[in-house]
Amino acid sequence: MKKTYQGFIVCLAFGLVLGILSTPEAGAQDSAIKSMGMRIGHAAPTTDPRHLGAVEIKRVLESESKGKIKVDVFPAGQIGGDRDLIEAAQAGGIQIVIFPAAFLGGFQPLTSLLDVPYLFPQDANLARKVIDGPAGDALLKTLDSVRLVGLDFWESAYKHFSANKPLKTLADFKGLKGVHRWPGSVAYFHL
Repeated sequence: MKKTYQGFIVCLAFGLVLGILSTPEAGAQDSAIKSMGMRIGHAAPTTDPRHLGAVEIKRVLESESKGKIKVDVFPAGQIGGDRDLIEAAQAGGIQIVIFPAAFLGGFQPLTSLLDVPYLFPQDANLARKVIDGPAGDALLKTLDSVRLVGLDFWESAYKHFSANKPLKTLADFKGLKGVHRWPGSVAYFHL
């Protein structure tokens, strides 16, 4: 059965910081920048790839800035759940948030396209080409309207469904009553 991608990274300031660090003028400006702090948050446990990614972002930013950027990572919902973290990013209280894309539908409804059953090809390489192409760029750009900057899609898996009958086509969902585990899932059962 085909399933859809569900995860991606949303952040404020990360691209800007990397842009500043990678410009030729950055060397000249290094002495002017004393230090700055950044916060990364996610609701996943510390054994999850999202946490390992956050730790790597911390390592790279602190190393490339020669310690001028101090990054604090808050895993496992320490400073809030996914929705709380997204709202904190909008308000500027946290700079990087890593969470499943399904939570974005309540902020930018167009991102719910990522959760439409059977939308993406079953071949993960083909699906990745769609996400990495103009369609994915356009979807990330829609986040500007809700004071977020989409950095990239975090591929975590296709969606999975369980039912008391085979679900081989979109038509097989008709008439099913579902148990909804994520905010965007309600849309599946109103097709």
